[in-house]
Amino acid sequence: MNIAQFNARGPNDIEHWYTLIYEELQRQGHSVRQFNLRSQRPTIQDREWMDFAVIHFAQVAQHYMRMGVPFCVLPSANDIFPDNGTKLLQVANNTNCKFVTYQSFYHKRKYDEWGIPNDKVYVPMPIRTELFTRRRKFNPNGRVIAGGRLIPKKGLDRIIPYVNYLTIFGDGPLKQQLQYLNPTTMFTGHLTGESLKNLMEESWLYLYPAIVDSSGDSDGIPNTVKEAMYMGLQVIASPVAGLPELENISLLDNWSKINEVISTMPRKFNYKGKREISNLYTPEICTRMLLKGIEEYVSR
Repeated sequence: MNIAQFNARGPNDIEHWYTLIYEELQRQGHSVRQFNLRSQRPTIQDREWMDFAVIHFAQVAQHYMRMGVPFCVLPSANDIFPDNGTKLLQVANNTNCKFVTYQSFYHKRKYDEWGIPNDKVYVPMPIRTELFTRRRKFNPNGRVIAGGRLIPKKGLDRIIPYVNYLTIFGDGPLKQQLQYLNPTTMFTGHLTGESLKNLMEESWLYLYPAIVDSSGDSDGIPNTVKEAMYMGLQVIASPVAGLPELENISLLDNWSKINEVISTMPRKFNYKGKREISNLYTPEICTRMLLKGIEEYVSR
């Protein structure tokens, strides 16, 4: 099958799943071409070549939904939650949109609430399993870490005052503000995938105190949480969006009690968490779910 894959800016070091899906589609025998809004838009000849288009993000699909090619949309959390699915609903009502994917059942409930009319196909975002494979022995006395993009929805201001000698990875507009909250906190700045993997190898616990921010934006099931689980870390996270759907993490709403919870956490490798991620979020499994949706459309 000739499959076109679209996103806003092409392969990059943040939207890792884009390249993972591309490589897996090729590995499974399909001819795949990549297009994006920033630098590579399809020609008339490209459109004639396409059997189907996989479009990452509703805002990207808005630009391409009238090109006359059947497509599906893979929305992301910050793509659809701040506007309560307005862009997604517009795209879903286009006759060329054959299905919309959801990353968690929380997403699916939101789609139903917004009146998304299309078939809905479960396609979680894959993680970089090849990269996030532990090479060193698990250290029960390792670091306690948190991080990601330093923006309000990550909720990091809810833990930094309470946890001493916490390590925060990532960068963003709140960095300076967060640095004032606790002088013992270490900020690494932005980390490449390999550097983040090395940090996780030095750690035993990952904290994810996420919130729904003032714009309505929240994470779905963040890949950093899944990567930490795949590395065998214990995880404590907020019960927001799709996070309660993960079975092998601990959920916490009142983060002022984080030190009490940490003191009761088992300082051992999270085998069940790793197995959960292995069973649901590998590139092969996630791409197979996407292909099943495409093939069911093509066979009609």
